[in-house]
Amino acid sequence: MSAPRAPWEWLELPSKTWKPYNAAHTAALDSAWFSNKKSVDIDIGNGLVFECTFNPMRQTNKANGNYRSIRTTHTSRTKSAPSTATTTSTPAPPSRTPAGPSWEWWDIPTNSWKPYSASHTATLDSAWFNRADAADIDIGNGMVFRCDFKNMTQTNKANGNSRRIRTSHKPRASQTKIATTAKWEWLDNDGTTWKPYSQAHTSILDKAWLSKEDGADVIINSTLQFRCTFNDMRQTNKANGNSRPIRTSRMKKGDASIKTGDPGSSTGATKVSPSTSSGKWEWLDNDGTKWRTYMPQHATLMDKAWFSGKDDVEISIANASVTFVIDFTKMTQTNKATGYSRSIRTNHKPRPGKTMPTATPPKPPTVPSAGAGFSPPTLKVKTSQARSYIPLLVQYAYNKGDLGQQMLATILSNSGPPHWQSMPSATNCKLFDLPKSSGEYRAVEKHFNSSMSNSVVKIQRIQNRFLWHQFTTQKLSLISKNKGLVNERMAWHGSGTCKPAFIYGQKNASGFDPRLGSGFYGVGAYFAEKARYSGARYAFKLPNGNDCLFLARVMTGVSKNFGGTIQSSLKRQPDLPSGHNLGPGLYDSVQGGPHRPTMSGPGKDDSIMYIVYSKDMSYPEYLVEYKRK
Repeated sequence: MSAPRAPWEWLELPSKTWKPYNAAHTAALDSAWFSNKKSVDIDIGNGLVFECTFNPMRQTNKANGNYRSIRTTHTSRTKSAPSTATTTSTPAPPSRTPAGPSWEWWDIPTNSWKPYSASHTATLDSAWFNRADAADIDIGNGMVFRCDFKNMTQTNKANGNSRRIRTSHKPRASQTKIATTAKWEWLDNDGTTWKPYSQAHTSILDKAWLSKEDGADVIINSTLQFRCTFNDMRQTNKANGNSRPIRTSRMKKGDASIKTGDPGSSTGATKVSPSTSSGKWEWLDNDGTKWRTYMPQHATLMDKAWFSGKDDVEISIANASVTFVIDFTKMTQTNKATGYSRSIRTNHKPRPGKTMPTATPPKPPTVPSAGAGFSPPTLKVKTSQARSYIPLLVQYAYNKGDLGQQMLATILSNSGPPHWQSMPSATNCKLFDLPKSSGEYRAVEKHFNSSMSNSVVKIQRIQNRFLWHQFTTQKLSLISKNKGLVNERMAWHGSGTCKPAFIYGQKNASGFDPRLGSGFYGVGAYFAEKARYSGARYAFKLPNGNDCLFLARVMTGVSKNFGGTIQSSLKRQPDLPSGHNLGPGLYDSVQGGPHRPTMSGPGKDDSIMYIVYSKDMSYPEYLVEYKRK
């Protein structure tokens, strides 16, 4: 027969044997246990203090966070329970953590199980015993994992990589899911895929919705926080202002109203009447045959204006800084920056006293001539206005066939994009001053002023055929490699002491040469989302005393986001992770920050940064001259 167990014991990890607490510590543990306390501190001496928690059964070093399991022979927390017991005592309640780590993850390199930290174990235990289906654990530096209790997996939320997890807890009894929580989703960057919020964030959004609040905050970690607003159904990044649509099953199908509260309730925000809420709004795609559906929040604005008897309304794509005018008298959508129009339609009946013209497809573009021996591609080439060469547009994906043919025609014809002004055939590069009254000028100036308070003096468009063709050729390669994903965006660059002409000049111009740049992410060409970052330290000083910055087109493709982590040893973009749908291969770029111009991390003049490691991944589109205050 084995010897009686001590009332309180701790697990010594090297030998995996249970060791008894001394009499004083046992008395302290007993006192806390029978007082129904959650924990108690025991002082070993020499500044060594442990916190003993009873759910989970842990002893944690308060100085370094290391922990080990503890156990007791007590079977009840009432004072009448015996203070000692033999090995035949009734087992501890199932909510108690058994001997050994209660949660572990499978380490692939070592082929062994590793315990979670005390804080992560507490998070997992809380979710487990509260009968949640999953829990998120934040490792830091923007790395968050989803632990799925149904499949017993841990998945990296950034790259989708998974590994197995296990627990020493007994299986939970089958549970009925609470049906009061609605479905909440956010729109991915491809503009078509809806992704679900985590269970915790869904609960936050649902509670705010049913409480008829205007919105709720969704916090991913200390640096990544979003504000979800219900009046326009948007999720906005609180750091950089980028936003995306959201949706919920709380809204009835076809309901174009903004927040309505509980679908079964007669209270809530003002609704469009049922006879008008099922309207469908669509815009005509560039090929003149396909109709595309507007986002719910845009359809809502159009419905409201339509039934108010208005002749037009404006809708905006916030994260792309693009605004369209919807004209109900012509049934057209017009881009305010470029003036490009397309037809729209609705299933609403014509309004009394209002005419509704029929939709007409856009005029076919003219394929530029390349001289003798040139034959246009077999596929119809679409005008690049259809892809809107808007200075601030973030272009997430392209149609490989149509746009690829258009770009090929541009390269072969030795021309530039349609919004370029004409140049002599022998001229490779020329700068054009933008009229201050033009939409193009106002769009660039607005982007500059979003983070800078300086006065813009002049904006010049850079037209360099050679650099443009290099950029376009690289884009064709990216489209093919990434199955259409380009992620082209506008970002700022300061040339420092380098004369801007060396970057944008004639055929021997270097463009943004990554070999000449270095910083937080190694040797590369650096671009900032905010002009304030580039202007604070890297602006070029002109002879007249003014400063100037580049606003460049940058293709980021599939980007590795390091967040706040510094990787200054990089000499090229990192490898794609194993199992990536575009692998094996390399990322196309790196994203980091927000960082400050001279220090890592957020603060004064900070910005998200984009780094590319090939000069053909960027094009110097505008030169912005401004007065420094």
